[in-house]
Amino acid sequence: KAGFLRSGLFSICRHPNYAAEQGMWIVMYMFALNVASQRADEPIFVHWTGLGALLLVLLFYPSSLLSESITASKYADYAAYQRSHCRFFPFG
Repeated sequence: KAGFLRSGLFSICRHPNYAAEQGMWIVMYMFALNVASQRADEPIFVHWTGLGALLLVLLFYPSSLLSESITASKYADYAAYQRSHCRFFPFG
């Protein structure tokens, strides 16, 4: 047994929970753009809520580095898993 998950969503990427939360914040930003565009009667491509979404998305990278360093120190197999699976998204 590996000691860490490799099945389910973890067979696609190493941090599916982080990817889902990042996606949630990006969608919230898109909702804010839609509402602001409807109120302004013209397309709006930048909104102040984007700053919060961007900062939260950026926060996940160092957080994932910390959790991966802990996991890699516990399980020798984790290095191979890191090489074969992307960090957040199943591409890239």
